Amino acid sequence: MDKAAELSAKQISIAVWTKAKSLTSETVNPPIQSKNKLRHNPHIGGDGTPPNYATGNLNRNIIANPVRRQGFATYAASVTSGAEYARVLEEGSSRWLSGVKYPYMNPARDEVVNTGKARMIVNGFFRAAMGG
Repeated sequence: MDKAAELSAKQISIAVWTKAKSLTSETVNPPIQSKNKLRHNPHIGGDGTPPNYATGNLNRNIIANPVRRQGFATYAASVTSGAEYARVLEEGSSRWLSGVKYPYMNPARDEVVNTGKARMIVNGFFRAAMGG
């Protein structure tokens, strides 16, 4: 059972990682060269849509962290982005007067949970562990 819990946490984190990377690459809007400088284009899409794929930095920095054991059959997994502006995109900023947000991590997690994918992963590993 302990191994089933560990594998479930790992697979769920991979599913969230995959969806987050997908959301951050849906709309490509690369910066343009202007007077020997890169000029970043405005966001395509409205408030609440995922961030645009401009340089790929955010997308490259999304990682599924190793699963951590917290007790018998209790594991924690996380997906994070090391890009310094990742949290600001996800949650917005008080410096953005419009109050816009460009979430990608929470929608990724919500999709994996709300579609039942996480439950199917857990059920599959536990059934296998019980010989079913």
